[in-house]
Amino acid sequence: MILHLAAVVAALAAGASGRPVRFEELAKIPRVAGVAVSPDGRLAAYTVSTPDVAANASHSAVWVVPVGGEAAGRNGVGGEAKRVTSGENSDSDARFSPDGKTLAFLSTRDGTSEIWTMPVAGGDATKATSIPTGVDAFSWAPDGKSFIASATVFPGCSDAACLQKERDRRANATVKGRIADHVFIRHWNTWKDGTRSHILRIPIAGGPYVDLTPGNRDAPPFSIGGGADWDVSADGRDLVYASNPDANESLSTNADVYVVPLAGPQNGGAKNLTAANLAFDGSPRYSPDGKWIAYRSQRRAGFEADRFRLMVLDRATGASRSLTDALDAWVEDYRWAPDSKSIVFSTQLKGRDAFYRVALSGGAPSAIWTGGGIAGFELSGGRIVFVSSTLSRAPEVWTVGQDGRGAAPITHAADSVFAGLALGEVSERQTASSDNRKLHAWIVKPPGFDPSKKYPAVFFIHGGPQGAWIDSWSTRWNPQVWAAYGYVVYAANPR
Repeated sequence: MILHLAAVVAALAAGASGRPVRFEELAKIPRVAGVAVSPDGRLAAYTVSTPDVAANASHSAVWVVPVGGEAAGRNGVGGEAKRVTSGENSDSDARFSPDGKTLAFLSTRDGTSEIWTMPVAGGDATKATSIPTGVDAFSWAPDGKSFIASATVFPGCSDAACLQKERDRRANATVKGRIADHVFIRHWNTWKDGTRSHILRIPIAGGPYVDLTPGNRDAPPFSIGGGADWDVSADGRDLVYASNPDANESLSTNADVYVVPLAGPQNGGAKNLTAANLAFDGSPRYSPDGKWIAYRSQRRAGFEADRFRLMVLDRATGASRSLTDALDAWVEDYRWAPDSKSIVFSTQLKGRDAFYRVALSGGAPSAIWTGGGIAGFELSGGRIVFVSSTLSRAPEVWTVGQDGRGAAPITHAADSVFAGLALGEVSERQTASSDNRKLHAWIVKPPGFDPSKKYPAVFFIHGGPQGAWIDSWSTRWNPQVWAAYGYVVYAANPR
């Protein structure tokens, strides 16, 4: 088998034009992620990460690129991209200030992950926060005077001095053992160690932070997608966020939507808006006119693969209703239209991500655009700015009209690398099941594939059952890498 595969790989190298995407080539490809759009819609900020295989590390920098206007490139979109941070450590998750004059981002350049700011017009970056345990995610308050940030804290601490003291005590402890009296004990590669995720309001001008979600509970709850799972009302008075109220989180998929005064819980305790639903309610966002709260919801308690529906809650009456019952698919991410009359959301259908729009007044969602993978998006004027990839192309920042027209990349971070690569042919297959349903699968063939020859095959099996293989690039399970070593890849999406 080894000799046969070696012969296949040698034949591929001889028959394909360019370098196969083996691990060494995969590691060279810049990784684009995390798009944000300036308030005037002219600029998009994003992160580009570059792996350092020898150091087993990755360095990332913040870049900006014109979305439209005078600096735009061909077809009125895109333009020359510019790196605005050094990328010597990790700079990521850029966010424009409400007035568009300042760019804030997360950076580890001073040790822990903190928020740094710099003028959009150019200039040096300045450290804006000093949370001893670091900042995990953040957003700007509407008035631009505070950051709303999630941080891993010790629930018994209410200020930075206490966090630092407990952090130092643990670091200097002679015994490094861990005691767990409840689960979860860890998530992926991070120990919980009695810590919680809390949402903080941090004044930009300095001074102590305000813990908006005190207590022995995570807010927001753990999410594979990460990010800022909260929102602030346009008038700056209230924070809406998600948290799991159940005593045993390890046996629960529940989460509820809460609202608390942005001034702090001492000005009014948190109010649970979705206590009646014992399944997940989260990802809340205020409508621009302040009358509604949209959120994602599941109906089946304890079942993580249940469909995510898009709900809207009337703030005046407290009544909620679903906008997407007519769509047999998950609602992933979403954004309110500026006039508060509709919502644009991303979903996944038949192995591809897609944008849909649904009216606040009701009716079936309508398709906008279907492409490859979608990883985060923002609305900008009449366009959608998003990160997209395919099974044959790494992520770049794209734009598409909200009418579904004019889809095009506005960044080209990986163009020079892909110009020298040999990629395998990607195709789809529909197979009839025993009950006459169509089962979808992706097939990726080795570069230089010769149909007269036999090749070894590998079957990709996704997790879930809610997972799926979609038309998107991956640095973890990449069919092109397997194909580069001579395998025919069959990635099935069983129901």
